[in-house]
Amino acid sequence: MTLGAALVLLVTAVVIVSLLALVLRPRRRRLVNRARRRGGYRRRRADAIKRAAAADIALITGDDSYLYPKPGEPGASEP
Repeated sequence: MTLGAALVLLVTAVVIVSLLALVLRPRRRRLVNRARRRGGYRRRRADAIKRAAAADIALITGDDSYLYPKPGEPGASEP
């Protein structure tokens, strides 16, 4: 067997073993808490900026009903 054929055989074996390891590895479980908001830091930061801008607009226009959460929304106090 030539050196080139041995090298091709070795690379093929490594690729096959790595693909098998990738397919047969145990799957990670998803988090049970599905209510968790998706997105990373940038999305949370953008949402916070949008909320702050909406609150500013509500104060400027005099519509302060936006500032108080409606019943059933997150942040509303329980009666």
